[in-house]
Amino acid sequence: MQRLKADLKRSDVLNYFRKVALSENQNSFLDEMLSSLKENKDSKKIAFIQPNGVEEIIIATSLVTSIKKNYPDYDIYFFTRNEYFDLINSHPDVKKVLNYFNKMDDPLFFEGKGANNKYFDIVFAPYLSINNNYFRNAEDIIQYNIYESN
Repeated sequence: MQRLKADLKRSDVLNYFRKVALSENQNSFLDEMLSSLKENKDSKKIAFIQPNGVEEIIIATSLVTSIKKNYPDYDIYFFTRNEYFDLINSHPDVKKVLNYFNKMDDPLFFEGKGANNKYFDIVFAPYLSINNNYFRNAEDIIQYNIYESN
Protein backbone atom coordinates (compact mmCIF):
# COMPACT_ATOMS: atom_id res chain seq x y z
CA MET A 1 0.00 0.00 0.00
CA GLN A 2 2.86 2.37 0.74
CA ARG A 3 4.26 1.88 -2.75
CA LEU A 4 0.86 2.81 -4.20
CA LYS A 5 1.09 6.07 -2.29
CA ALA A 6 4.74 6.63 -3.20
CA ASP A 7 5.77 5.51 -6.67
CA LEU A 8 3.53 2.76 -8.03
CA LYS A 9 0.56 3.58 -10.21
CA ARG A 10 -2.74 1.78 -9.72
CA SER A 11 -2.90 1.03 -13.44
CA ASP A 12 0.49 -0.75 -13.26
CA VAL A 13 -0.76 -2.95 -10.40
CA LEU A 14 -3.98 -3.71 -12.27
CA ASN A 15 -2.07 -4.59 -15.45
CA TYR A 16 0.25 -6.88 -13.50
CA PHE A 17 -2.63 -8.85 -11.99
CA ARG A 18 -4.42 -9.05 -15.35
CA LYS A 19 -1.27 -10.49 -16.91
CA VAL A 20 -0.89 -13.06 -14.12
CA ALA A 21 -4.58 -14.06 -14.36
CA LEU A 22 -4.37 -14.42 -18.16
CA SER A 23 -1.29 -16.61 -17.87
CA GLU A 24 -2.88 -18.85 -15.24
CA ASN A 25 -6.11 -19.15 -17.26
CA GLN A 26 -4.17 -20.07 -20.38
CA ASN A 27 -2.26 -22.78 -18.51
CA SER A 28 -5.51 -24.19 -17.14
CA PHE A 29 -7.22 -24.23 -20.55
CA LEU A 30 -4.09 -25.69 -22.16
CA ASP A 31 -3.97 -28.52 -19.60
CA GLU A 32 -7.64 -29.34 -20.30
CA MET A 33 -7.11 -29.35 -24.05
CA LEU A 34 -3.99 -31.51 -23.85
CA SER A 35 -5.68 -34.08 -21.64
CA SER A 36 -8.54 -34.37 -24.15
CA LEU A 37 -6.02 -34.89 -26.98
CA LYS A 38 -4.19 -37.49 -24.93
CA GLU A 39 -7.38 -39.51 -24.50
CA ASN A 40 -7.68 -39.79 -28.28
CA LYS A 41 -4.17 -41.19 -28.73
CA ASP A 42 -5.08 -43.93 -31.22
CA SER A 43 -5.79 -41.57 -34.10
CA LYS A 44 -3.13 -39.97 -36.27
CA LYS A 45 -3.11 -36.23 -35.69
CA ILE A 46 -1.71 -33.15 -37.40
CA ALA A 47 -1.49 -29.76 -35.69
CA PHE A 48 -1.74 -26.73 -37.96
CA ILE A 49 -0.86 -23.54 -36.09
CA GLN A 50 -1.81 -20.11 -37.46
CA PRO A 51 -2.49 -17.84 -34.49
CA ASN A 52 -3.72 -14.70 -36.21
CA GLY A 53 -4.23 -12.67 -39.34
CA VAL A 54 -7.41 -12.89 -41.38
CA GLU A 55 -5.50 -13.10 -44.66
CA GLU A 56 -3.07 -15.70 -43.33
CA ILE A 57 -5.88 -17.91 -42.07
CA ILE A 58 -7.75 -17.70 -45.36
CA ILE A 59 -4.56 -18.64 -47.21
CA ALA A 60 -3.98 -21.46 -44.71
CA THR A 61 -7.28 -23.07 -45.69
CA SER A 62 -5.79 -24.00 -49.06
CA LEU A 63 -2.78 -25.51 -47.31
CA VAL A 64 -5.07 -27.53 -45.05
CA THR A 65 -6.82 -28.95 -48.13
CA SER A 66 -3.48 -29.95 -49.64
CA ILE A 67 -2.29 -31.47 -46.36
CA LYS A 68 -5.47 -33.54 -46.09
CA LYS A 69 -4.92 -34.87 -49.63
CA ASN A 70 -1.40 -35.95 -48.69
CA TYR A 71 -2.41 -37.31 -45.29
CA PRO A 72 -5.94 -38.68 -45.73
CA ASP A 73 -5.76 -40.87 -42.60
CA TYR A 74 -4.87 -38.01 -40.27
CA ASP A 75 -7.14 -35.71 -38.30
CA ILE A 76 -6.18 -32.04 -38.66
CA TYR A 77 -6.49 -29.76 -35.63
CA PHE A 78 -6.26 -26.04 -36.41
CA PHE A 79 -4.91 -23.74 -33.69
CA THR A 80 -5.73 -20.02 -33.79
CA ARG A 81 -7.00 -17.25 -31.57
CA ASN A 82 -10.70 -17.58 -30.78
CA GLU A 83 -11.65 -14.40 -32.65
CA TYR A 84 -10.69 -16.23 -35.89
CA PHE A 85 -12.60 -19.46 -35.22
CA ASP A 86 -15.42 -18.51 -37.61
CA LEU A 87 -12.97 -18.31 -40.51
CA ILE A 88 -11.95 -21.95 -40.21
CA ASN A 89 -14.68 -23.66 -38.17
CA SER A 90 -16.64 -24.98 -41.14
CA HIS A 91 -13.64 -26.20 -43.14
CA PRO A 92 -14.42 -29.81 -44.15
CA ASP A 93 -10.83 -31.02 -43.65
CA VAL A 94 -10.42 -29.64 -40.13
CA LYS A 95 -11.43 -32.00 -37.35
CA LYS A 96 -11.43 -29.32 -34.66
CA VAL A 97 -10.45 -25.67 -34.18
CA LEU A 98 -8.72 -25.00 -30.87
CA ASN A 99 -7.30 -22.01 -29.02
CA TYR A 100 -3.75 -20.95 -29.70
CA PHE A 101 -1.45 -20.53 -26.70
CA ASN A 102 2.00 -18.93 -26.55
CA LYS A 103 3.62 -22.28 -25.68
CA MET A 104 2.82 -23.35 -29.25
CA ASP A 105 5.58 -21.07 -30.51
CA ASP A 106 7.75 -24.12 -29.83
CA PRO A 107 6.16 -26.79 -32.06
CA LEU A 108 8.35 -29.46 -30.45
CA PHE A 109 6.09 -28.96 -27.44
CA PHE A 110 3.39 -30.94 -29.30
CA GLU A 111 5.73 -33.64 -30.52
CA GLY A 112 7.02 -34.80 -27.16
CA LYS A 113 10.11 -32.72 -26.56
CA GLY A 114 12.22 -34.19 -23.78
CA ALA A 115 10.09 -35.89 -21.17
CA ASN A 116 6.88 -34.24 -22.41
CA ASN A 117 4.07 -36.26 -23.91
CA LYS A 118 3.59 -36.52 -27.66
CA TYR A 119 0.22 -35.09 -28.76
CA PHE A 120 0.62 -34.82 -32.55
CA ASP A 121 2.41 -36.82 -35.18
CA ILE A 122 3.12 -33.81 -37.40
CA VAL A 123 3.06 -30.07 -36.74
CA PHE A 124 2.73 -27.42 -39.43
CA ALA A 125 3.53 -23.92 -38.19
CA PRO A 126 3.93 -21.66 -41.24
CA TYR A 127 3.65 -18.49 -39.16
CA LEU A 128 7.03 -19.17 -37.58
CA SER A 129 8.73 -18.33 -40.92
CA ILE A 130 10.17 -20.45 -43.67
CA ASN A 131 13.44 -20.96 -41.77
CA ASN A 132 11.71 -22.30 -38.67
CA ASN A 133 8.95 -24.34 -40.31
CA TYR A 134 9.72 -28.02 -40.32
CA PHE A 135 8.32 -31.51 -40.66
CA ARG A 136 9.18 -34.15 -38.09
CA ASN A 137 8.96 -37.76 -37.02
CA ALA A 138 9.82 -39.04 -40.52
CA GLU A 139 6.12 -39.01 -41.35
CA ASP A 140 6.30 -36.02 -43.61
CA ILE A 141 5.36 -36.03 -47.25
CA ILE A 142 7.14 -33.04 -48.69
CA GLN A 143 4.99 -32.49 -51.71
CA TYR A 144 2.37 -29.92 -52.46
CA ASN A 145 0.37 -29.90 -55.63
CA ILE A 146 0.00 -26.58 -57.35
CA TYR A 147 -3.35 -26.18 -58.99
CA GLU A 148 -4.02 -23.75 -61.78
CA SER A 149 -7.26 -21.85 -61.69
CA ASN A 150 -9.49 -22.00 -64.73
